[in-house]
Amino acid sequence: MKLSKILCLVLALLMVFALGACGDKEESSSGSGSSDANEVTIGDFTAKFVSAELTKGSSDEDVIIVTYSFTNNGAEEEAFTYAFYPSFEQNGEVLMPATVFVDEESFETLDNSLQRVQPGETMDIVSTYALYDMEGDVVITMSDLDTMKEYTKTIKLADLK
Repeated sequence: MKLSKILCLVLALLMVFALGACGDKEESSSGSGSSDANEVTIGDFTAKFVSAELTKGSSDEDVIIVTYSFTNNGAEEEAFTYAFYPSFEQNGEVLMPATVFVDEESFETLDNSLQRVQPGETMDIVSTYALYDMEGDVVITMSDLDTMKEYTKTIKLADLK
């Protein structure tokens, strides 16, 4: 009986500390949840939109190539994809990654979004996604899992043609 009371007390204290950790945090984003975030800071990481262009993928599908300048101000190496959890959508549908070869003999691809960036370094990160059509805008969403905020960048395909 005494053991269960101690266990309940420990669990209650854990809940109090967990709720305290969920308090207000300072927002750290240039995008602030906007619908055209050209620069986003989440935690120790910053991504600046550099460019978008259209090309053909290895299967002759239409592909969008998006480049961000990714800065890692954290203490450990990290990949762009894990720092921002980006999602690419067109017409409300999630776009699938596409293969665009830099060199077909070595099978080196253009997409380097999983490459780890060292602390204090900045690297241009390229993401390649297959498009559903050449008309609908592409919406990139980056998520701050800590504050549950989302930052979006809309790319108008008509401007890229």
